[in-house]
Amino acid sequence: MLGHLIQYLRRSLPDAADDMSTLGMELERALAYLEILKIRMGDRLSVQVDVPQALRATPLPAMMLQTLVENAIKHGLEPRTGGGTVWVRARRDDDGRIAVTVADDGAGFNTQTSGSGIGLKNVRERLRLRYAGEASLAVIANFPSGVAATITVPSSGVRHD
Repeated sequence: MLGHLIQYLRRSLPDAADDMSTLGMELERALAYLEILKIRMGDRLSVQVDVPQALRATPLPAMMLQTLVENAIKHGLEPRTGGGTVWVRARRDDDGRIAVTVADDGAGFNTQTSGSGIGLKNVRERLRLRYAGEASLAVIANFPSGVAATITVPSSGVRHD
């Protein structure tokens, strides 16, 4: 656990001041965090990752993936006694944009978690400012349970003004 914590902190602290990162670096940070949580949650937490190597160089604002992963744990899996699975997936769509999804099979939406919390508001605002409307965050119910949050960004990572 200490090794994963050190890796997580090494990846997090230097990037805190930097606005941009890559999908690969953000994935490493998120996986280090999830490994720490696996120690705490044990068999209650399963993680599945499907992020092609070719997409890992995609520019991505720092800490955005982390926010989605933390939400999946905090609002989705921790409230359930049985825990569940977190999926992290990335795909290139037909328009060449990159869609990064964090999904869980946890508690789903309720009166306390409707997909409109401060973390998600911050992600939406950062995407708006960084990409001038060419990026988005969609938060939807996952079937049969849980939530799926998808950040879609231009593959170049640059804003088109």
